[in-house]
Amino acid sequence: MASLEDHFGSKVELSAANSTHILAYLEKYALAEGQQSVMGQLAKGLPDTPPLRITELPAFKLMHSDTAELLAIKAMDEDSLGACASCHRAAASHIFDKALLQVGTGDGPLSDYK
Repeated sequence: MASLEDHFGSKVELSAANSTHILAYLEKYALAEGQQSVMGQLAKGLPDTPPLRITELPAFKLMHSDTAELLAIKAMDEDSLGACASCHRAAASHIFDKALLQVGTGDGPLSDYK
C-alpha cells in the first residue's frame, strides 16, 4: 500500500479514506503466519521472482489450457483470461468452483468442462 507510485506501470492515487479502508481489509483478511491458502498452493515451486499476475502462474495456465477449445475459438488472448466473471459467474463472491462454470451468455453450467 505504501508503494503505489508504480503499480503495474500506473500511479495509483487513493484518498486517505479509501487507503485506510483498503488497508483495514487487507489486515483483516491476511493469512496468519504458516496458514496455507489456495494461492499458496498455486505458488508452490515458483522461482524467487514469481509472476505478479495470477494469469502468469504455471498452475493457472494449466487450469485454463483448454479455454480456447471450450469457447470454440482458435486462440485465447492472454488478456481475456483476466475477465474471470465471463465464465466464473460467482467470481465477484470469490467462488471459482469448476462445477459452476458458465461460458458465454447461457444459463446452464458448462457440463463438458474437462
